[in-house]
Amino acid sequence: MTNPLASIPPEGSGEIITIEQQDVAGLSQGAIVRRRFVRHVGAMVSLAVLILLVIVAFTSVGFNIFGLKIPGWWPYDYTNYFPIERKGGAPTWDLPFNFGNHPLGQDDIGHDVFAQVMRGTQQSIIIMVVYGFVAGVIGVVVGAIAGFFRGRADTLLMRLTDVIIIVPVVLLGAVIGRTFGSLGVFVLALTLGAFGWAVLARLVRGEFLSLREREFVDAARVAGASNMRIIFRHILPNTAGVLIVNISLTMSGAILLEAALSYLGFGINPPDVSLGQILSHYQSAFATRPWLFWWPGLLLIIIVLAINFIGDGLRDAFDPRQRRMPAKPGPYRELAQILGSPFRRRGGGDTVAADAPDKVRD
Repeated sequence: MTNPLASIPPEGSGEIITIEQQDVAGLSQGAIVRRRFVRHVGAMVSLAVLILLVIVAFTSVGFNIFGLKIPGWWPYDYTNYFPIERKGGAPTWDLPFNFGNHPLGQDDIGHDVFAQVMRGTQQSIIIMVVYGFVAGVIGVVVGAIAGFFRGRADTLLMRLTDVIIIVPVVLLGAVIGRTFGSLGVFVLALTLGAFGWAVLARLVRGEFLSLREREFVDAARVAGASNMRIIFRHILPNTAGVLIVNISLTMSGAILLEAALSYLGFGINPPDVSLGQILSHYQSAFATRPWLFWWPGLLLIIIVLAINFIGDGLRDAFDPRQRRMPAKPGPYRELAQILGSPFRRRGGGDTVAADAPDKVRD
């Protein structure tokens, strides 16, 4: 893996050290990654929101682990019926803090909407993690082998990838959902992930075809490194940006795919629930009882956006070829400088620090 500190000129060489290089000088690669990720505001906010959603979803209504049921703190189960407290099952939440027994409302037969939405959120998160892991591992392995070894292995694997890509995703997912949906969310996620790696494999192959010709690969080969070591220790870390972004997109796409399949009736089967199934079941009530439709739709949007923002932050943090140079000051800062604000100190003939970004900008 390329070291982002390797390009720092030695002291006394007379070369200009950029602000980015000064910022990371003396830090380990792990410290640089953590610093870049923590400074990505969108990623940190999204991570906090996602962690909060995971905690609430899995602790509120409980969950099953291989037949062992762990109860939650919410008193109502997503499969049971309860007396309807308000007309039409309207939410009992009176702003600001009077939540009542069913703050998100009830459906026409007495299901608690909060319990159902939390169970649906659990299913979406499980689908996201399992699908992303399976598709990511298969896609990386197939793409790495095809791009590094080329020849017959490349031809064979890419033709297999083409066959999977040309099949419509929804059609393939509908067949898989109809066959494996009744076996539970884990089996459905594993099966969908086994067919969801094709696009990632082509992207990884393209990166490997480019990176295998670089000088650091030749140096590793001359030093006696095996093919597997070159693939996993030298080339693969340099594809981190592409991998992380596309796996995050794959994970968010898995949530939307499961929601679409459940909406069409090919996903999670009753008595279990998913967010897409809730949207499908209550679509006719959108105009009269919108609370049945709003909450599952809102949570779907929040989860997908959070995953995409986290992936963007991880790409900026992990990509060793990322050089985030300070850009030209924005219009507001330029205006402040023109008006003589403290952003720019003037005095004598000294060069001011505020001008430094312009001097080191490529």
